Amino acid sequence: MNNTPVDLNEPVRTRDGRAARIICTDRKSSNGYSIMALVTNDIGTETALTYRSDGTCIAGRQADLVNIPKHKFTNLYSSGLWGLPNDSLEKALSKETVKGSDFKGTIEETADGEFVAFHPAKPE
Repeated sequence: MNNTPVDLNEPVRTRDGRAARIICTDRKSSNGYSIMALVTNDIGTETALTYRSDGTCIAGRQADLVNIPKHKFTNLYSSGLWGLPNDSLEKALSKETVKGSDFKGTIEETADGEFVAFHPAKPE
């Protein structure tokens, strides 16, 4: 269970994975729920929900706001060497070092090290 406070300056979603977009952070409220976000439901429409500054929702824990994990992209070479992590696939592939035949592809993972995808090198 992740109890890290939400950073409202970074992209967010609900704890159960629904898309969310913050529409205001200064709602006048008597109960401390000053953040309003539009949350996409299972039929594709949005519902307005209110939140406290720590991302907790009046509608329950599964609707709490959490930050979307950032991914890192690391180049992999047949020699067993790894490149330095990049914050986008485009940046990883723009490195001069991917031009050699030793380049095998780019590994995409979350900041916590969870594997997301392997992007193989394109044949020259």
